[in-house]
Amino acid sequence: MTHSNGVLSLSTSGANGNGYSIISPQTYTSGIFEARIYFPGDSSGKIADWPAFWLSSAWSGAVSWPDGGEMDLAEGISGDLEVTYHYGVNGTHKWTSPKAITSTPGWHTITGVWKAGEWDTYYDGKLVSTITGVVVNDPMNVILTAYQGNWGDQPGVPSTLKVSDLRIWSLAGS
Repeated sequence: MTHSNGVLSLSTSGANGNGYSIISPQTYTSGIFEARIYFPGDSSGKIADWPAFWLSSAWSGAVSWPDGGEMDLAEGISGDLEVTYHYGVNGTHKWTSPKAITSTPGWHTITGVWKAGEWDTYYDGKLVSTITGVVVNDPMNVILTAYQGNWGDQPGVPSTLKVSDLRIWSLAGS
């Protein structure tokens, strides 16, 4: 992990279990979450490894995962960036159908708008997913990760996820 000229770089060697996570010390129960992220590519021209920009209740301590929810705004799975919402019912893990948004590496601005019972995700300013009906408003941490590819159903290759901006806004009335 390095930081230079306003860009955070999270790298993986591609070896099993290798990678980094940055987890916010503060938790949130709603808001607007936006990051400008460089998602690295592999030799096939798709998203490399298992990068992610997500929120999770796993570290908050207030509500156990999966009941407290997990919002994957951008998770590299099988070479695609996907949007998925994980939740639980009495500890039973459930999730919405993953929605593949893009397999194009490079810089993308990912935005999540989380309000009571609803989660909207935007890629490069375009609404790509709205999830309702199962979204909880339990405390979650913001997380950026870059891990080896096997967990993301990709061969592990050396790669670097870069973050030039991360912004969080509260919603009026929240």
